[in-house]
Amino acid sequence: KYWWKSDKGSEGRIYEKVFNVIRFIAANQNYRELDNLRHLRLYGNLNILGVSAWQYSRAGADFSRTNRVTYNIIKSMCDTLQAKICKNKPRPLFLTLGGDFALKQKAKKLTKFISGVFDEMDLYEIGQQVFLDCMVFDIGVCKFYTEDSRIRCERVFPDELKVDDVESTYGAPKTMYQTKYVIRDVLIEMFPEFKDQIERAQVNKVKYSSSTASDCDMVQVNEAWHLASGPDAKDGRHVICIDNVDLLDEDWTSKTFPFCFMRWSNRLRGFYGQGLAEQTIGIQIEINKLLRTIQTSMHLCSVPRFWIENGSKGVKQHLNNEIGNLCTYTGTRPLLDNSNAVPTELFSHLDTLTQRAFQMAGISELSAQSKKPAGLDSGVALREYNDIETERFVMTGMQYEKFYIDAAKLCIEKAKELAKQDSGFKVLAKDKRHIEEINWADVNIDENKYLMQIFPTSMLPHTPAGKLQQVQEMLQAGFIGRDEGIRLLDFPDLESALSDITASAEDIEMTIEKILDKGEYYAPESYQDLELGIKKFQSAYLRSKIDGVPEEKLELMRRWMEEADTAIDSLQQPEMPAMGSQPPRLGEPPLGRPQLP
Repeated sequence: KYWWKSDKGSEGRIYEKVFNVIRFIAANQNYRELDNLRHLRLYGNLNILGVSAWQYSRAGADFSRTNRVTYNIIKSMCDTLQAKICKNKPRPLFLTLGGDFALKQKAKKLTKFISGVFDEMDLYEIGQQVFLDCMVFDIGVCKFYTEDSRIRCERVFPDELKVDDVESTYGAPKTMYQTKYVIRDVLIEMFPEFKDQIERAQVNKVKYSSSTASDCDMVQVNEAWHLASGPDAKDGRHVICIDNVDLLDEDWTSKTFPFCFMRWSNRLRGFYGQGLAEQTIGIQIEINKLLRTIQTSMHLCSVPRFWIENGSKGVKQHLNNEIGNLCTYTGTRPLLDNSNAVPTELFSHLDTLTQRAFQMAGISELSAQSKKPAGLDSGVALREYNDIETERFVMTGMQYEKFYIDAAKLCIEKAKELAKQDSGFKVLAKDKRHIEEINWADVNIDENKYLMQIFPTSMLPHTPAGKLQQVQEMLQAGFIGRDEGIRLLDFPDLESALSDITASAEDIEMTIEKILDKGEYYAPESYQDLELGIKKFQSAYLRSKIDGVPEEKLELMRRWMEEADTAIDSLQQPEMPAMGSQPPRLGEPPLGRPQLP
């Protein structure tokens, strides 16, 4: 069991111990695999044999058609919550702890660096899938690694990850395992020095496999991590192995596993969480039974029936679609039965269960159907309605944001590993209009000198109408100015018009940024909005003075303000005509007003 204490090399034969431990855990956690399989079937409306690489196959077509879910309430709720929670893209922000100006500039660039890494590996798209996993299964997992001198991440299927139940009683295991099937040729390219052993490795097909006739040649690869027992302990270890050789055996010095986790609901004990599918599976099964009963009742009782007395001479040809048909009878008159095929209580019970399911998830049926509540027409009313509904997902939102904080920490750790191999490791970071190449050496900060907080990319509503109304309210309250209000709207169709309006402010901000970042000086020009520039320079100067900006940069800021003030005075003071000069002729500019080129 204690494979991390074994000797390195062929004498240790760690692969045998790792395979034995994984088989032991898989046997004890068979319940987890069955639960995840059941929830996957309910969400995907697909009857599959299993979730592993050799079991993922559809069952017989007839069986799938007769047993499919006719009203998939679980999928409706999960997709609605994924759209509601994942519409925001949390952005880590690094704040220094009483640092000087240089440290604050590093923290600012580190924020851009992490944003660039997130964009490069498409973390927000993968994060949406991980969030869906944590609702359908018991946990959502994302793995971070390095490949081709870049930071990468991938979604990990929950059943591939295994931890011991006893060791993870308090939710913080020291050992973790991942089982994955890899194509043999791909594995040989990754570890060419073990080509012979990889070619001799067995396929290790799972019992009850439906893919026995598949020509795909895949090998089971196990990866194991053990965290160090303490700050000074040397027992941290990382192993990658197949059934006949250890492909990688190295020390593991990191304090965490290379995974980020997301849970819909935390259990009171243990490592795994509880998904939304598990919470509502009872209602889903009852809905399926009701729909089956209703369907059978409609099939048996939906056609009108005629009751006739035994011995009566009814004529079956009279039952036709002719208009004004004249029917005769002998004896007792036939009785037409128009009673309900399905009792109304069944439909009422079905509606009640549907409402209870959405109430348990904390969402309204209107949100699931993308409908606006009746009577809520103003933007203020709609925002209040959204706030009330969103309060139910505060803890879920915190889990979603924590996922990106943990991801940022792992990205920093991986960046340090890559910097040891390549001191010029860089990442492209982009904003609205520019792309900047940031070197890790310029943003490497001691982790004890900063704090990390998470912020959404936009605090405004996502629709143009909602943005316009909220910005108008902020303008009327005096919280922001006209230029700031226009910039907050940020409509793509108005980008060209907005860029002209905000050009003056952006030009001043660019001048300030170049002075503070690079010490480059650009003298004020008469075509700039000098009065606005002086206000922005004053605020930036006072803030820079508090932050401890070097004196040479403060001097450049004072110089700009003095020259701008002198330029404003020269434009306002009229020039006195020289002795003997003639008054301006018709068509010439008046004295005291400079002629524009």
